[in-house]
Amino acid sequence: MAPLAGDCPVCHGPGTKPYGRRKQWFLSQCSDCYSVYRTLFPSEDELNEIYGSDYYDSWNIEADAEAFWEMKVQNCTSYLRTLDRHIRGLGNRTLLDVGCAHGFMLDAAAQEGYTPSGLEISPAGDAARKRGFRVLSSRLEDDPFPPESFDVVTMVDVIEHIADPQSALRSVWGMLKPGGVVFMVTPDITSVSARILRGAWPHYLPEHLIYYSPKPMKKLLDLTNIDVLEIGPGYKYLTVNYILGHLRYSPGGIVPGTLSALAGLFPSWITRKPLRYLTEMIAVGRKSTG
Repeated sequence: MAPLAGDCPVCHGPGTKPYGRRKQWFLSQCSDCYSVYRTLFPSEDELNEIYGSDYYDSWNIEADAEAFWEMKVQNCTSYLRTLDRHIRGLGNRTLLDVGCAHGFMLDAAAQEGYTPSGLEISPAGDAARKRGFRVLSSRLEDDPFPPESFDVVTMVDVIEHIADPQSALRSVWGMLKPGGVVFMVTPDITSVSARILRGAWPHYLPEHLIYYSPKPMKKLLDLTNIDVLEIGPGYKYLTVNYILGHLRYSPGGIVPGTLSALAGLFPSWITRKPLRYLTEMIAVGRKSTG
């Protein structure tokens, strides 16, 4: 059941308080689970405009497609190896990546011995299909796969886009095999970077509807019958070029001219090299059958 208007979209509790304005949007905070979310969610038309054909332009893929692909696949490979300690003993491992974009996780999963599939409603899914991956243009809540199809479901930078996360994770629960695992990566609004950057935090984006921290994430997993295995700090491998590209597209964000100028002084092997940054949050849960 979806939350009533004004209720918390994570736990459906009625108690809320103002969180303040960040960039162009007012945010509210749940008094129970402490999730933070857009006070007014964008309309369907606004979301369609956000997720248009130019949605991935900020990724600056065309500038250096090879380095970009390697960076993204390196991230996904590191996530899968983090996941390994929770799925030891599984043989023919099947994986669904929700919001698979161009297929980075699918590539990494295939290299790590999974049989991967993806969901992607944007035109980016065509790139993954051209690489030979099975990708459906469907929404998670439409239950596009039969029950108990997957050992693992990954959701990297996805859950913050979903207006009704309980419904989404119940769909995930249904598609997981008994004992299957869900792996999520999402921005942590209580992270050091969020506290330091405040309104300049790059994760304040028009398509990000809900901001999590460990407490609301645990609450969400508990409410959807998923046993918490791990919730903690996350990381990403990012290049200087990628970071600058994102800042340029960030609403209300300004890239200081000195920063761009300094980046231009470094050789390309430095600006193209993925470096590990502490950012976001990782959450891992196992389908409860009790």
